[in-house]
Amino acid sequence: PTALPRLQPRRTLQEIAEGLRALWRDPILRPLLIARAIRTFFGGMYGPFWVLYVVRHLGVSPAMMGVLIACGGLAALAGAMLVAWLNARIPAGPGLIGAFAIKTVGLALLPLAGLLPAFILPLLVLQQILQDSVTSYFAVNERTLRQKRVPNAQLGRVAATIMVVNDGPGALAALIAGLLVQVVSLDTVLWIAVAGYALSPVVALLSPVRSLRSI
Repeated sequence: PTALPRLQPRRTLQEIAEGLRALWRDPILRPLLIARAIRTFFGGMYGPFWVLYVVRHLGVSPAMMGVLIACGGLAALAGAMLVAWLNARIPAGPGLIGAFAIKTVGLALLPLAGLLPAFILPLLVLQQILQDSVTSYFAVNERTLRQKRVPNAQLGRVAATIMVVNDGPGALAALIAGLLVQVVSLDTVLWIAVAGYALSPVVALLSPVRSLRSI
């Protein structure tokens, strides 16, 4: 069989840059990309501490942890199954902005549970439902938008760029959060992450995304 050509690092960077240009030129995809970068960064500050906070700070048992994760999985499945139904009833742009906002609320329920010990389990269950259901809704609609608005020849490059934006900032954010937690409380770090994450719906709201009616 013919050996596949080796992809040179410089060529890989060129491909990612081309994908970035394709996204940046589009008035709908550009703010969604910026919002994604914001979510990735502040989610990277938040995510590494979820299990630590739930188990050590809130005292949730391993069995209940499994129940919480299962609730999130079922919510993600339900969110994916309801995308078509929701798209027929909610304009696409406001729906995406709403998804950003709902996930921000979901993230806030974790440190909020630390302030309301009598409601820890309901708040954590609600967090999983809100976060994971809208994540599926956003993922399906955002990918469909890319496939509709990006030329076929550039879809691979754009997908590579999305992967870089989606995965790249998280490691730096986790490092920053780890340094911050040495000087401020874990609750403070979580609230900082939630506040930063809240910028994602603002970016989308202040862009042409708010006028997008359908995909």
